[in-house]
Amino acid sequence: MKYDWILFDADETLFSFDAFKGLELMFSRHGVAFNKTDFIEYEKINRPLWVQYQNGEISAAELQQTRFRPWAKKLNTTEQQLNDDFMNAMADICKPLPGAKSLLDSLKGKAKLGIITNGFTALQRILIVVFSATALKKWAIQTHLVYLWLAIIRNQIF
Repeated sequence: MKYDWILFDADETLFSFDAFKGLELMFSRHGVAFNKTDFIEYEKINRPLWVQYQNGEISAAELQQTRFRPWAKKLNTTEQQLNDDFMNAMADICKPLPGAKSLLDSLKGKAKLGIITNGFTALQRILIVVFSATALKKWAIQTHLVYLWLAIIRNQIF
């Protein structure tokens, strides 16, 4: 093979990632029936924050907390707690996508494999554990895993 490394995006390439279902689960744990209208309102806040984050205008912590500010007030909890709860809910629902295992198996020994993501470290680490607990256990343990965070992409590290 011509390449030393093959890099994969994590969300919706290797792992399923359904933010609505994650939010629905997270809010159900707080006794709230989260619906599509709630999701639309959440996305009105969340999407611009992601653009700001990717442009280096705000930190990950600012994104994670600001997106839950209205809900934290309603639920009498902290923004950080809701974000942590969301990360846990996403970890509960994210699964390897169909074909991920066979693709990774077909590349085994041909190149080093890694994950590149602009996702948050905490969730990505949990997903690697999820991978390790599934049929992809062998891949997750034996493969070189590399996280090339957005900071690297922005040339802030190199």
